Amino acid sequence: MMKKFISLLLCVIFMFSFVTIGVAEILPQLKITVSKQWTDLPTDNAGLFTCFELSLRNCPNFDSCQLIITYNPEVLQFVKGYPFLLDDELRKQTICTVLAPGTLQVMGNHNDCGNHEFDPFCFKVVGEGDTDISVDLVSFRTTDGEVENVAFDADIQNFDTSDYFVRYDLDGDRKLTSADARLALRISVGLLTATDEQCRAVGVVDTNGFTAETARFILRTAIGLEGNAAKTVVQMEWATDEETGYIIYHYSDGTYDTVGPLDAWTDRPDWV
Repeated sequence: MMKKFISLLLCVIFMFSFVTIGVAEILPQLKITVSKQWTDLPTDNAGLFTCFELSLRNCPNFDSCQLIITYNPEVLQFVKGYPFLLDDELRKQTICTVLAPGTLQVMGNHNDCGNHEFDPFCFKVVGEGDTDISVDLVSFRTTDGEVENVAFDADIQNFDTSDYFVRYDLDGDRKLTSADARLALRISVGLLTATDEQCRAVGVVDTNGFTAETARFILRTAIGLEGNAAKTVVQMEWATDEETGYIIYHYSDGTYDTVGPLDAWTDRPDWV
């Protein structure tokens, strides 16, 4: 008798689990994916961006949804329009409204496709630091009314610029000054040994790459006589063909510099 009862109980549990899984699979699914991109487009669209894309699944009777995104406006700034090419997919326009500094309202509205991608939107990086990015689903409606049970995926990592650095900044104050030139000169004459961070900032393989000319260039750049103003590096690459290597610095304004040619086999620095 007990065995029959246990068997019956297991069957009920199995059926309940099956039904639960089936219900979960047909829930409306709203997902946000985030990526970092940079562009060298002209005018104000050049620079580094963090881009948001919304996708909707399992909701043929979708009507609308509303999200609120909060962020640090000293680090990120919402950009109207989208400075990147869109995929050749059916997309529905996303309506974004800045409610207050650091608060963005995102509205998604009905179209004729049950599974679709909304128009992406993005923030431009306008400052250094880090920011918590919070995304809250405020409402989700179908043609039948408000829906509370929605599979909402917005696993967004905090936006952090602490790993960025200023080119030629040797003392770590994120500025380019005569103090950096003095450090470069002391390294070049053997009074100091350059750290990996200092070699990375200048673009030399090791301490031996520092020369008096390095110090002179940094000083002239710091006072505006040579080169560009200090630029924030947001990404570095080591690019090679079979024999030749290049260090590529990508800056927050969308521009880049290369160091090289270098020997692809012997000159790759440890800090790349």
